[in-house]
Amino acid sequence: MTTLMSMLVLREVGRSLNSYHLNMLKGVGIAISSTPIAVDDATADIAIFLMLGALRQVTIPMKAIRDGKFRGKTPIGHDPKNKTLGILGMGGIGRVSMHEHMNCFFLF
Repeated sequence: MTTLMSMLVLREVGRSLNSYHLNMLKGVGIAISSTPIAVDDATADIAIFLMLGALRQVTIPMKAIRDGKFRGKTPIGHDPKNKTLGILGMGGIGRVSMHEHMNCFFLF
């Protein structure tokens, strides 16, 4: 609590404030600021990158390249064409992944 008394502002970038006791912080005069959408685009980019990498089994040819054994005959994984992607959670990252990267729409 002593540390809190000397704090003037709590600033959170790109994640939820759910883990903080907001009423207690406000009660001792600490200003609270959050930018929850600051990293949505970048995080959605990485999520799509990781999904495509897993689908295409990209680690197999990459390991062969690093080991100097790549001869073009490694598996290429699965084609994402005609696959269905389910996005659990429609927070900022889910919305960016769906609308901007996957060109999808959402039905309620």
